[in-house]
Amino acid sequence: MRLFHLADVHLGAAPDAGTPWAQERAAAIRRTFIEVVEEAERQQADYLVISGDLFHHQPLLRELKEVDSVFARLSHTVVVLIAGNHDFITPESAYATYKWTSRVVFFRQENFAYARIPGTDVYFYGRSYHRQEIAEPLFDGCRPLKREGVHILVAHGGDARHVPMDMQALSQAGFDYVALGHLHKRSEGPGPLFNPGSLEPLDHTETGRHGYYEVILGTGTRRVRFCPAAAGAYVDLEVPVTARDTAYTVEQRIRSLAQKAETVAAEELAGHVPELYYNVKLTGVRDPQITFDEDEIRRIGRVASVTDATGADLDLEGLAQDHRQDMLGRYIAAFEGKNDDISRRALELGVRTLLETQRTE
Repeated sequence: MRLFHLADVHLGAAPDAGTPWAQERAAAIRRTFIEVVEEAERQQADYLVISGDLFHHQPLLRELKEVDSVFARLSHTVVVLIAGNHDFITPESAYATYKWTSRVVFFRQENFAYARIPGTDVYFYGRSYHRQEIAEPLFDGCRPLKREGVHILVAHGGDARHVPMDMQALSQAGFDYVALGHLHKRSEGPGPLFNPGSLEPLDHTETGRHGYYEVILGTGTRRVRFCPAAAGAYVDLEVPVTARDTAYTVEQRIRSLAQKAETVAAEELAGHVPELYYNVKLTGVRDPQITFDEDEIRRIGRVASVTDATGADLDLEGLAQDHRQDMLGRYIAAFEGKNDDISRRALELGVRTLLETQRTE
């Protein structure tokens, strides 16, 4: 049997709100989800498993009808679905009573349950969230039925506030495949545990490739292949800076590095090249009189975040020695032993201001 395993689709999410590309990122979430469903139809996958947080919020009735119409394209595939901590079920939510017209196995209940697919020896196990946070380890001690066949657990969680899990124990519980969701970073193992991560990256911290798993399962057989599917990808771009640089030369260097990143992506991800968004990190030292305007850097294009980790090219030891009897020396001495970023920035800003004041006196 073949199944597609995806998680954390987050339909309705709006990544990078306020940026020029925010609308395209929101649209990509829906578009990529539909493309995966259509691929399941082309491949005639037996199952499409969604391990929670299909929606970014509790879905409205019209949103469920929309997704149901997408699932209706599947002529062979059975959809297996649970609710996660974002789209958790309440008595008032449309999720609680919606009657699917497509072939959907929805583990609506809060308690652990199983479903045998009619005409097969395939068993799915799961439970849905009925509140946003669950600190209890609900899957501790869960086991598949002692019956011949393929046994698949669908679970959402894995951190302290969202169903903590003993991954090692769960890997030895006897399931043929454990379809995990919740954590947006892809992970594999131990044993039959797989989490594809979010289908699309949902903010600039979610770097790397995003997609879903194609899984071939049989009695004693498991083959798992990751399939990149996301329309966007966040890339960390480290930009070296020297004391000779100006704001202009740094901006040009960022453009050059971004072009190289796009070339590498085209070569390494042939067949599926996502739109790249950049986390720019400035490193090295800069002229003390130079500052970098983050807004200007963002206007270079598709810069999702800017971190200035440069240090001013200041001879603090020499300045402290030369000015030990005046305010500048006392200011430098006050920061002795303070190495955190805030203190470093405050020290540099204060030293620059005092030096500028002395020059104009």
